[in-house]
Amino acid sequence: MPRRALAPAVLILAWLALLPAAASARFGPRARPPDAFVPLSSAGEGLLLDLWDAGAYHHIPSVRAHIERLEALDALREAAPAERVSTESSIIGLSAPPALGPDAIVNNRSLSICTCSGRPLNQAEESVDAWGRYVLVSWNEPRGRCMSGTNPGQSFGYSVDFGATFREGGLLYGPSSQYLFAGDPSVAVNRKSGAFYITGLMKSGSSGTFGGVVALRGHFVADTFSIDVRTVVSLSTPDELHDKPWVAVDSLSGDVYVTWTNFNFATDSEGIELQRLDANLAPLGSRQVLRSNAIPQFDVQGSYGVAGPDGRVYVGWGATTDGTTPTSSAFEVVRSDDFGATFGPVAVAHTFSFNVEAIPPGDQRGFFEPLMSMAVDMSHGPHRGRLYLTWNEMPDVFDTVFDSSTVVVERENNNFFASPTPFTPGVKLRGSVPGVENDMFTFTGKHGQVISIFADSLNPETLTLRVRLICPSDTSTLANYHVLATYPYGFVAGLPYDGRYYLQIQSPFANVGTYTFVTGLDPPAPGDLARDIRDQFVAHSDDGLTWSAPVRINDSAVGFDGHLESIAVDGRGRVHCFWMDYRGDPSCGATSDQYLASSGDGGTTWGANRRLSDASSLWGALASCNSNNQGDFAELAIDGDHLYSAFTDSRLGDPDVFVDASVLSTTVVCPGARTIPADQNTAIDFSLANGCNFDTPLEWTLSDDAGWITGAAPAMSGSQTLAANGGTLNVSATLHPPAGSDGHSTVVRFTARDPFIPGYQDTCSTLVRSGTITATNISLVGTEVRGGRVQLTWAGPRGSGAEAEVDRRALDVPWQQVGRVVSDASGRWVYEESSVSPGDYEYRLRASIDGADVIVGARVHVAQLVLSARPQTNPSSGDAIVVSVELPTDDAATLELFDVAGRRIASRECGRLGPGWHEVNLAAGRALQGGVYVIRLTQAGRALSAKSVVLR
Repeated sequence: MPRRALAPAVLILAWLALLPAAASARFGPRARPPDAFVPLSSAGEGLLLDLWDAGAYHHIPSVRAHIERLEALDALREAAPAERVSTESSIIGLSAPPALGPDAIVNNRSLSICTCSGRPLNQAEESVDAWGRYVLVSWNEPRGRCMSGTNPGQSFGYSVDFGATFREGGLLYGPSSQYLFAGDPSVAVNRKSGAFYITGLMKSGSSGTFGGVVALRGHFVADTFSIDVRTVVSLSTPDELHDKPWVAVDSLSGDVYVTWTNFNFATDSEGIELQRLDANLAPLGSRQVLRSNAIPQFDVQGSYGVAGPDGRVYVGWGATTDGTTPTSSAFEVVRSDDFGATFGPVAVAHTFSFNVEAIPPGDQRGFFEPLMSMAVDMSHGPHRGRLYLTWNEMPDVFDTVFDSSTVVVERENNNFFASPTPFTPGVKLRGSVPGVENDMFTFTGKHGQVISIFADSLNPETLTLRVRLICPSDTSTLANYHVLATYPYGFVAGLPYDGRYYLQIQSPFANVGTYTFVTGLDPPAPGDLARDIRDQFVAHSDDGLTWSAPVRINDSAVGFDGHLESIAVDGRGRVHCFWMDYRGDPSCGATSDQYLASSGDGGTTWGANRRLSDASSLWGALASCNSNNQGDFAELAIDGDHLYSAFTDSRLGDPDVFVDASVLSTTVVCPGARTIPADQNTAIDFSLANGCNFDTPLEWTLSDDAGWITGAAPAMSGSQTLAANGGTLNVSATLHPPAGSDGHSTVVRFTARDPFIPGYQDTCSTLVRSGTITATNISLVGTEVRGGRVQLTWAGPRGSGAEAEVDRRALDVPWQQVGRVVSDASGRWVYEESSVSPGDYEYRLRASIDGADVIVGARVHVAQLVLSARPQTNPSSGDAIVVSVELPTDDAATLELFDVAGRRIASRECGRLGPGWHEVNLAAGRALQGGVYVIRLTQAGRALSAKSVVLR
């Protein structure tokens, strides 16, 4: 759907009325096409035809007349008999690294029974999420074109075997068959309940127009996805178009957040809007406007919402301009700390340069949308709550210099690849089209260069031109062209190789007359982050306000393009990002694969890129009946260690939906505590297993605190590729405690690393004691943790008066002696501490029994008091506030509710709920007034407070 809709349409008509002036116009100081021409190049006839198919502007007579003309031209183009579609990929012999997990097709190709003048239907713009073995995907499904009154459409598919196979579920409908899901899908899951949500644009079957945003909720019953709630989230007025909806779910509260862009054509403005819903998709409060804009040539688009821990919600979007300065566009973010009830100020995460005509290889959309993706770390690792943002960045191409004095005139007969007119970028190209022909030009380029080619003078028939940048890999038919960029009026494109390029200016059937195109190369500038036409970047923030410096994550050679990035965080806190990448085609840079980059240290460092997709895609010029052949976005979803990358792929000849299901899992195994004799060699075995579903190189290291390890087989450290699905490495360490070390101990650590995920490691440890092995043992018989009080009980041989020492440490830090204990008559040692800070700890008892030193360890977790709250509207019983608490003990806890004046509204004795998380319905059944309330939790002399906002 469009980045701007009505404004380009109206300006197209204005431009048509001013053709004599446009024909004599020249580029301005920043090398832009004439102002009256820019909007048409930005949106294009393909955009208008898409909108017309959607019924968006049937009510505007002037647009109707122009669209009908474009439809007639499009019909003539599609009728060209020589342009036949190849049903097989022409990619042969491309070398590519092994892919990760296996790919699976999601859509059912047998259902695409209709074509557009012989061209196949294409599926694009995928969204995915997963929960356990269930994976749900939704995408734009154009087969509604074949069904009266249902054009366009949106379908879904699902897997019940961790993404190994998929089943298509069919076209989606709203609360009745009148309301259709019409594309721009988004999928999210409540990880607590397993409820899945799908949103999309809404199209009314009766009126044939877009009407807002529609949503549904469903769940899996055995091996089938069942839809149980359908609703209309937003309704647009006749002067509005709601676009690019996105859905996020807070699994703690169950709240659902749907955002979209609202284009208002009456005021030529747009805004980012949000509707908060409960788990049943009932509205919670009114629609919120998060960002509004009424500045010409300034757009906000592509909202992306994510839910973080403890009620925090983030929404981001792109704010783009016409590129008059290198940093005139930005990604903006707002944050809510109260489950989306209210949002703070707009923060700028990153500024960048943007050009709408920078078209990726094989993309036929005609304009480029700089959408971004976000994710929050929901793990319990060190970066819990961290927000990540990914995007692709291009250089500032508006500083391109064009030579207005040098003109290269086509040399007839130059209609063929064998007889092109040569030129050097920077000059003007001029020619004439008396009828059906293909004017061919050629130039020599270098990888990494960025070229701009735009029409400088036009006449009405130039609407029918096709301008293509072509790699001479296969020029046998249009269906086999390796097209680097295409659009009627020009484009910005990257050059991926050193050598010859062809520029084709094609007129399928019309007498165009004369044309002039300007060409130029973008000079590299010190402020450019991108090395070429586009690179992939990630930044992170712990509060949504202050952001890290961007980090480039793609390691492809200079010159290759890439876009459609998506980012997610796995259950261990590792960050992963994937995108469409063209490096697998070194000779042309026109075929794509999917690549993955990963970070294990909170986004600071990123590993070498890995190929995800099993096959490459050639984006044939005739392989799709829809100009939006690659879509505007793809998505990565993660559940635990399972990664699901959903993307558009044309390996079968036309675009389909594929999911790569990769598992990123390793397991290190250490034996239990051991007692070994001093001054002797003893072997202790460790193992490393590869749980990934692809062969994986893994590194390992053995170490110990006291230096008792004298060697290991196969080595103390090393790297080995382990087979998929359980390949195992066994490492045997030899330990030699020195003479006289009885009673001493060391901790042996076995660590494994995936070199592709820098900054993360899996570690296990074994406590090894030196002493005489005896049948007389000490055992841990009791552990009690209440608040900050820790009590440990060990049992040994009967008899009182045996002294022992107790040591404590936080995990992986040196031991400290914290006390001495004496056994009672039953042989028990009891140690107690009363003020231990929350965290994880190791304790050990060191005693001497019958001349043998014995060490027995224990691990404890000291919990903390946690309070969070959210408002909840219940129409049947009044308002309530659901409070989530974590209690460290089973002591009685009290919850109190106060208004802003300090008056206590309600109080509940929670009783002895026990340690852990609990949800308490506070003030149930009370008719609370709208406003701010304070909740106080008290337990065992400790108190916490939280704010809650009730919207009426």
